Amino acid sequence: FDFDSKHTHLISSQPVNIDIFEGKQVMKSISEDDNFFKKIIYLPNSLWAENDLKQICNEHKSKGPLHQQLQSAHLKILLANVYRHFQKQIKSNELTTLIKNMVKENPTLNNHQIAKALNYHPYYICGVFKKYEQITLHQYIIKQRLISAYSLITQTHLSLEEIALQCGFNSQSHLTRTFKKEYNTTPKMLRI
Repeated sequence: FDFDSKHTHLISSQPVNIDIFEGKQVMKSISEDDNFFKKIIYLPNSLWAENDLKQICNEHKSKGPLHQQLQSAHLKILLANVYRHFQKQIKSNELTTLIKNMVKENPTLNNHQIAKALNYHPYYICGVFKKYEQITLHQYIIKQRLISAYSLITQTHLSLEEIALQCGFNSQSHLTRTFKKEYNTTPKMLRI
């Protein structure tokens, strides 16, 4: 583990002496059984993990009855929590992928329709999407609508009003304004 990403140049290794971690924010561990722990894991805002490490160090120092079993239990809890933390991130990434696929298949969908289809609150999906894509869901939907409109304008003979409605814009003028902002030309000029 690297709690502040300052030690990425170091080669991961098994801890030899737990005392070396006292007062530090770094712990690296390799698990031979699980590929998940074979890479450096960054844990921002990880006070919870640092507290678990302190408990492990305290058990080592106390050398009380069953201290090795308690250390092992604390380490298992720490690793389970790290794993849960990253599973949440994976699920969020899967959610953004699902949202992107839905929008590509049907660019007329809006935030509320997507949230309802996925059984999430609109604020939640918008927040997750912004966090992982660095663009708001609304901006992404508009970009996908413009891509669809561009394709229909250049490859079909549909009227601009039909294209606007088919791509999820309220009107032809809405399509034209948005299109000009993005591409510095109007749909009519593109067809000439």
